[in-house]
Amino acid sequence: MKKAYYYFFYKLYKIMLWTSSPFENFYSKFRASLALIALELWVIFTIRNYYHIVNNSNPKLSSNLLLYVITALIIISNYISIDYYNYVWEKYKTEFDKLPKKKNTLGGIIVWGIILFITVNFLLSIHYLYQKFYGILK
Repeated sequence: MKKAYYYFFYKLYKIMLWTSSPFENFYSKFRASLALIALELWVIFTIRNYYHIVNNSNPKLSSNLLLYVITALIIISNYISIDYYNYVWEKYKTEFDKLPKKKNTLGGIIVWGIILFITVNFLLSIHYLYQKFYGILK
């Protein structure tokens, strides 16, 4: 699981390197960390949205304390695993750079599939939540 997490981050990091190609390494690690945090939070918000839809409970009436705690834990754990223990990330980066092109391409397809799944699911959960509780977006 740890290796999959680092590989997912590695692919995001490579995307960020590619998008900042004229400027070399323009905060690529930081931007990849932000993208990973955003995806993790989207998963949490998706679960929360579907919880409210299934249980027919209005999201405005529920406490957000748990969301704040989870957000803080996600940010802290990402900081610890990527920035604080930088040598671990560098070790995995070196290992992933040595992967064969075919395996790396397949990994990229899987990562993009997961990103697409998370994004679509998040947007659909917002759509259904608003449709159910606010009567808009019909």
